[in-house]
Amino acid sequence: MFNPFKKDKADGSTPGSAAQGEGAGEGLGEGAEGVDGVAPGGEGEVEQLQAQIAQLRADLGQAQDDRQRALADYVNFQRRSVQNERDAREAGVRNVLHSVLPVIDHFDMALGQDPEKASAKSVIDGVTMIKDELIRVLGVHGVTAIRPNKGDAFDPAKHKAIAQHAAEGVAPGAVVALARAGYMINDRIVRPAEVVVAPEVAAAGA
Repeated sequence: MFNPFKKDKADGSTPGSAAQGEGAGEGLGEGAEGVDGVAPGGEGEVEQLQAQIAQLRADLGQAQDDRQRALADYVNFQRRSVQNERDAREAGVRNVLHSVLPVIDHFDMALGQDPEKASAKSVIDGVTMIKDELIRVLGVHGVTAIRPNKGDAFDPAKHKAIAQHAAEGVAPGAVVALARAGYMINDRIVRPAEVVVAPEVAAAGA
């Protein structure tokens, strides 16, 4: 008997399988176009990325400009600071010099006296007056003298012991005599006072 499917079986295909193959081929073709072609909306994403890159470049340029301005401002600030410090220092020196000039004038007046007519007492009085004037001028600028008296307690922050000497009525370790006055500006020691102190009890007994 004639079998209409005999040939299909011989070549391994059937009308149904052929139809399925054609459908599969069409589906594969559509999938290939989806991979190789540009996906929907792809051009918009590229434009968005390009816009972001352009914005980043603009931000980078702005940051570089800000950095340059900041560096220039810092250099100018340093220059102004140095100039202000120099001006302040010169102003301070001018103020001190202006105060000391009268003292120098007194020295000139003293040195201008006739040595044949000036007595020792007048010279001493003149020097004393000039010294007092100088101390007064220094006091205007915050300078004070450190002059401990006999019997005062020794202060290592303001005094410097240069010798030991026993003295009646002076406690051990206390000031016996002032060798050289010290000076300070406000609360800062410029030079400690050099003093002679009474020895400790153990040293005195030895």
